[in-house]
Amino acid sequence: MAKDKILNHYREQLKLDEEALREYESGRREEFEITSTGRTNLTDKAVSKLKHGIAKLKAIIAAHERKSKHG
Repeated sequence: MAKDKILNHYREQLKLDEEALREYESGRREEFEITSTGRTNLTDKAVSKLKHGIAKLKAIIAAHERKSKHG
């Protein structure tokens, strides 16, 4: 079923994003931008973006699961 494929895609993306977040939070991953004035650490911005994306994915998955249970 197409809905199952979509839901599986969201779950897989959630798993990948949560792993990336753990890497950032543990210090195993950092993100920098090279500019003419030097290096800018973008790690905090990346973590914030991941947390926002994870929250959205969880909400989408929960909505799909509720919809599946009720019809």
